Amino acid sequence: MCGINGILRFDRDRRVRPEMIKAMSQTLVHRGPDEEGIHVEGPLGLGFRRLSIIDLVTGQQPLFNEDRTLACVCNGEIFNFKELRGDLEARGHRFRSRTDVEIIPHLYEERGTKMVHALSGQFAFAVHDKTRHRLFMARDHVGIAPLFYTVFDDSFIFASEIKAILTYPGIPRRVDMTTLDQILTFPGPISPGTMFENIHAVPPGHAVVVESGNVTVEKYWDLTYPREVDINPDQSEEECISRIESCLATAVERRLQADVPVGFYLSGGIDSSLIASLISQAPFQAPGSGHIHGQTPVEKGLHGQAPGSGQNQAPAGQGLHDHAPAGQGLHGQAKAESQKNGQDQRHSFSIGFTDQNIDERRFQRIMADHVKSLHHETLFDWPDIADNLKKAVFHAETPLKESYDTCSLALSGLVNQNRLKVVLTGEGADELFAGYVGYRFDLQRREDAASGYGAVPDVEEMLEREIRERVWGDPDFLYERDFYQFKEIKEAIYAQDVAASLHRFDATNHPVIDPSCIDGLHPLHKRSYVDFKLRIADHLLADHGDRVAFANSVEARYPFLDIDLIAAVQTLPPDILIKGGTEKYILKKLAGRHLPDAITQRTKFAFVAPGSPYLLRQQIEWIEDILSFETIKHQGYFNPHTVENLKKMYRDNNFSLSQTFENDLLMIVLTFGIFLETFKM
Repeated sequence: MCGINGILRFDRDRRVRPEMIKAMSQTLVHRGPDEEGIHVEGPLGLGFRRLSIIDLVTGQQPLFNEDRTLACVCNGEIFNFKELRGDLEARGHRFRSRTDVEIIPHLYEERGTKMVHALSGQFAFAVHDKTRHRLFMARDHVGIAPLFYTVFDDSFIFASEIKAILTYPGIPRRVDMTTLDQILTFPGPISPGTMFENIHAVPPGHAVVVESGNVTVEKYWDLTYPREVDINPDQSEEECISRIESCLATAVERRLQADVPVGFYLSGGIDSSLIASLISQAPFQAPGSGHIHGQTPVEKGLHGQAPGSGQNQAPAGQGLHDHAPAGQGLHGQAKAESQKNGQDQRHSFSIGFTDQNIDERRFQRIMADHVKSLHHETLFDWPDIADNLKKAVFHAETPLKESYDTCSLALSGLVNQNRLKVVLTGEGADELFAGYVGYRFDLQRREDAASGYGAVPDVEEMLEREIRERVWGDPDFLYERDFYQFKEIKEAIYAQDVAASLHRFDATNHPVIDPSCIDGLHPLHKRSYVDFKLRIADHLLADHGDRVAFANSVEARYPFLDIDLIAAVQTLPPDILIKGGTEKYILKKLAGRHLPDAITQRTKFAFVAPGSPYLLRQQIEWIEDILSFETIKHQGYFNPHTVENLKKMYRDNNFSLSQTFENDLLMIVLTFGIFLETFKM
């Protein structure tokens, strides 16, 4: 993956200056530290920063078709590129490189804007059609790769991150209040909204066509569960487990394609452990031992070895693993295994905590030993949260609801320190296989309703049901919280004049999803769909995933979000997702085939990093300044009296906040203040 950016003038006679593209690209160096590519031609400018992963020698971008009427930049990986390339070559297309994304301009030649239906991967790309003066962009199905755009100065401006767009002279920096309210109300921002007014995120599974001064956004893919009446219940448990096992193994193998070493995260839980086990069973191909045609040299300086000579052999005096910083070294037994095997081991990465109540290193080491990986650990202490919070907000480009991103930054930093660029992660399993407690609560509420159990609705309950009907098209669907009661909290925390206009930007008064997409679905499928739309793309895959990985020039890959695996899960009967009160039942049954009992039988652990109560008790000067009465009043977004009351409450040593069920309101206020300062809003 990499970073892309560009400008298209609507007036064909107006030229793009190369220095504008260079300025945009410079803000994306962390996404692509290896190379820069620029293409400027009349009203078009394309920029590219490269993180070299596939075809290290000739995979530079921008990419072109044979007659250079099409120019393309792509941030991402196309996992089915070999099949597509073979078909394109049979049709006479000629390729200049072995990189996976070169298929994009050629596929566009064949299929036009419909070409996106053929892709399987994680991507955000732009193709300029010189003949039609058309720009075609698309973001992958579930939104792993970010893509933002705005229309300003009679131009279409886009980039992988908003900070690149902000380099364009005169771009307004105004807070989008609806997005801020989404962060308070839902798991996070929701595409196409961003924290910047008039700067839009391309929604997952959507494409954009820019032509004749018009911008058209169209959906090309969606998560489509069958209506409850159409579910096929006659599927054996064994059949379902085998189907998921096959799809997940294929998804893992696809994501191991690279000409550099590929590692993986180990959290100690079932999801990442299952991915690790399948990685250990996949055929091992040493980086540089051949990609499509012949051999691809290993990137200079990474190992100092000839292609295929073993991924873990670093140059003398530059041990890839032995020189990790204090607290970040190899787990001893895995290191001993590396000395015995050496040729076919992959790297695993974990984060440990000085707080023994949440430290999972024992389970992480069990899995590292089980799959015989070269295991690396980094130790995180709570003071590190404050030290990294500003960096986390800078990369997220949004206020944060919790401090966990600072831990994730440390983990991707460990990958970078060990000179790897790619890791596989277990993200996405909870939303696909009903892994949150909310899924179980949905079933309980359904059983209660069927038995006639429940309180007689009062006025507040009726008003709450009206809001749910408006947002979800279903008055019985409870997601995250009681919106009517929470509105009182929002009115109290916003500044007085802001609260007076809450009805204009209240997130529940604006479209969140298309309610027809969940009409008639089983409760588990309904919640999964909403989680994909509200939790996965713009929260877990954005500030928790893409941003904290690329902050340290690392690409994360997500086997659980493979579109073929998603399609397979859509066919499963819901009662195999939660069975006998067990969440993720089918995934746990599958894990039983691959993982040690110590992993499969452990109690589910919901990791939550300390929030604003902890930070307040440390009395850190810059945090006190951002949350001071004067600063909050001057900014004018939040009520300084409410913030003062919250500070008093949160500082009390007897106060505790359940971040699983409650908003850390002061964390949002704090990181919003950091956001305002960082981006000079």
